[in-house]
Amino acid sequence: MPIVIAVWGPGGNNTAQFSLHLATELARHKKVMLAELPCLGIPRLGFAAGIMDRDNHTEAAIIELAKKAELSLDQLHKQQEMLALLPASVFAVPDYPVTLKVELETLVDFPASLIQKAAKLGYEIVVLECQGQLTSPMTFFAVKLADTVIIPVKEPQEIAFSLINIKRLIQMFKYLPEKFKVVSTANTEDLAEVMVIKDEEGRTTARIDVLYEDPEGLAASFCNNYETNGEKTLDNPTGKKGQVFTILSGAVSTIRKSMAGQWAMKGSLAPKHDEIRKVRL
Repeated sequence: MPIVIAVWGPGGNNTAQFSLHLATELARHKKVMLAELPCLGIPRLGFAAGIMDRDNHTEAAIIELAKKAELSLDQLHKQQEMLALLPASVFAVPDYPVTLKVELETLVDFPASLIQKAAKLGYEIVVLECQGQLTSPMTFFAVKLADTVIIPVKEPQEIAFSLINIKRLIQMFKYLPEKFKVVSTANTEDLAEVMVIKDEEGRTTARIDVLYEDPEGLAASFCNNYETNGEKTLDNPTGKKGQVFTILSGAVSTIRKSMAGQWAMKGSLAPKHDEIRKVRL
């Protein structure tokens, strides 16, 4: 299975340019697919990459999955031999996003289906550009399935809210602290002092890695780390250290089970637009 990287801004900040730069650098080493998950319905990657296509975009892939229960990924835009992009549609209608056109089950299944199809097409790394919060199904499961979650931060509010989200995932869902990498152009030493997880008694239980926002260096380091340390390669999907989340062939059924208790849905999202009752994570 491919290595999966989720680039996520919990505070809603635009991380598309960073994702594009990172994917481009990763493509110097591996065959890479970068896909934008339009949880907020905001097209960012298409503008960053200059892709103005009315027919081939993430929304079209989601609709295809809803109708056919499988993906072809014919919507991919080949940027170069080792890099393909799947951006959200720059022509998306803001008051009727794709998340209201399909059932919740499709949104839940999409990240795993995307990764599985990418593996069949020979992609070695999948970068998921996430827009939403943890209450967004595609973002939640992209983060869950990712081997590494990169969180770019700049503003103080982004730092604070990112830490709250990371803490929630570590303490409630038992994610490993090593899964998260915070990147910033700010003083990383000062930021590292803030990015700590503490228990109710104020004791430090984990520290989150803080790295300088350098996509070229991150890409080279990332590929070298996975190849030399065996965290996850195509020949060793579980990794020698057992510290990554393995994407199983039956990921979709596993995901549906883990979804229970986190979201409850009444009816279909389309066309009746019934509300999704989100259980507090």
